[in-house]
Amino acid sequence: MEASTSPIYWLLSRLQLLYCLGLRPIRGASHVERLEYFYRPQAEIYDRSRKQLLAGKETMLSAAHSAAVKGTWVDFGCGTGANFFHDLKATREFKRVIGVDITAALLEIARRRMQREGFGSIELVQCDARKFKLDGPGADLVTFSYALSMFPEWIGTLLHALSMLRPGGIVAVTDFYVSDRYPPAGLKRQRWVTRTFWPIWFGFDNIRLSSELLPFLVSNFELLYLSENSNPLPFMGGAAVPYFVFVGRKRAGGKLEPPMGFEPTTLALRKRCSTS
Repeated sequence: MEASTSPIYWLLSRLQLLYCLGLRPIRGASHVERLEYFYRPQAEIYDRSRKQLLAGKETMLSAAHSAAVKGTWVDFGCGTGANFFHDLKATREFKRVIGVDITAALLEIARRRMQREGFGSIELVQCDARKFKLDGPGADLVTFSYALSMFPEWIGTLLHALSMLRPGGIVAVTDFYVSDRYPPAGLKRQRWVTRTFWPIWFGFDNIRLSSELLPFLVSNFELLYLSENSNPLPFMGGAAVPYFVFVGRKRAGGKLEPPMGFEPTTLALRKRCSTS
């Protein structure tokens, strides 16, 4: 039996995850430093430990791959590159695949994985998503899986990414969230304790659960797939965190309308990084 599949390894990896999520203090003077401090101890066990924690990724990818033109796919917050290896056949159908992440420790795992799988055509870019610039034609698919809740300002990041998406292109997002007290018609309303507890719990790790993200997506894109669910977390006594899966199509000529009160500070960043 390999060490990674043994019951002891399973238990130790989950205890390490619990410590990193709930007990280990976050240190760092900048957003980049805090992310690196948070993820580096978890990098080697990240994919295995997140299988139970991050639900909905496979559903999102399957729906997105089915709908998208197989041109350029940009995965923001790609981390260890797990989304690319979920279905290698589907990934290889794209002419160009780009992974963007700010965390060096996770990208190093992605590079090793690419070498191991003999799949070197994926472009990995270490960059703040708000500064990433796509050279060449626009993207046909933009994905965020449990990434937007990690950004200090999700709406600026999302609008910047979606500016690269071609009309008719696909946006796919899955993430933790909470509902508004009075959500738009067709969306679920969560209990007060759910809307109150989870933002506080995740806030200790600088993870920001938004009540505006899902309504923004639903109101600005042609809906192709949507599900709202809850996922029990390990060692939480059955407590289940809400998450959603959204896949939509960018309307031709459609203008994206950010939530009221949004100040587009992140759209005017001077220094950018790109694939070129």
